[in-house]
Amino acid sequence: DTAGRLTYVNEALVRFLALPPEAILGRSGADFWTQHPANPDLASLLAIELVGKAPPVLIECVSSRGPRWVEVVMSGLTDDAGVPAGFRGVSRDVQERCDAEIALRTSEERFRSSFDHAIVIASIANTAAKLRRRRRFAARGARVGVTSGG
Repeated sequence: DTAGRLTYVNEALVRFLALPPEAILGRSGADFWTQHPANPDLASLLAIELVGKAPPVLIECVSSRGPRWVEVVMSGLTDDAGVPAGFRGVSRDVQERCDAEIALRTSEERFRSSFDHAIVIASIANTAAKLRRRRRFAARGARVGVTSGG
């Protein structure tokens, strides 16, 4: 409905929440959200949807397996007179995707930090492969030393 109360649930939601349909129907969708600071404010989300199409939103919800991230796509419903009558929401569990994104960020940070204290050596040789000059640089580009060859 227009207040965000659930008026229909499918079997997938019943399994996700591990609650019987009668324990879900009539409650606000936000009743099943965690207190995660990234979760949207329900009133703001509903207001955006009444005016236009809201983009998919990530919400951390309670589930039978503990807190899980779901992606919710909402669309407004109107009655025959065009008056807003409620919302339709479709959600899917994206916890694995969120876990993979966190793992990738962690890996990238670890990779980047592995070069923070590395020494980089640049060498220049002539066509006879005789070493002309060699420079050592700290990881951030600071020059450490120069050696020259003949």
